Amino acid sequence: MRALYVAMLAPALLSAAPVRAPRPTPLPRIVSINPCLDAILVEVADPAQIAGISAYSQDPRSTSIPLAVARRFTALSGTAEEVVALRPDIVIGGAHVSPATVAALKRMRIPLVQYPVPATVDDSVAQVRALAAVAGHPARGVALARRIAAAAA
Repeated sequence: MRALYVAMLAPALLSAAPVRAPRPTPLPRIVSINPCLDAILVEVADPAQIAGISAYSQDPRSTSIPLAVARRFTALSGTAEEVVALRPDIVIGGAHVSPATVAALKRMRIPLVQYPVPATVDDSVAQVRALAAVAGHPARGVALARRIAAAAA
């Protein structure tokens, strides 16, 4: 009986395609053109994911992140030409991105995710979580949100 069972299964086993593990989805390369979002991005994304940040983050008078951290990344003024040259998968910006940049990104099919200025701590926490999800690291967003909540308490 066992021999019959093996004989019946053998052709099916031999013709079956090899099973391959699914490939992990690559993490997006991100350009930030807003200094407030730069500060979140460097906390929630892998450094290799960050293709560029706003020039404001490399200016000691306006940065909200340590200069040593900011200087690891390409600085951008936010023009479409600079952004497109870095070939990002996603661009993040504030509510006031120039119409020319928005149009160029649309033509190049580069997604632009715009975030408003948060009005409350809860809005800030939601923005942190949303940006971490865009970067592919939602757990890092949760951890940073907890740090923000603890600091606000």
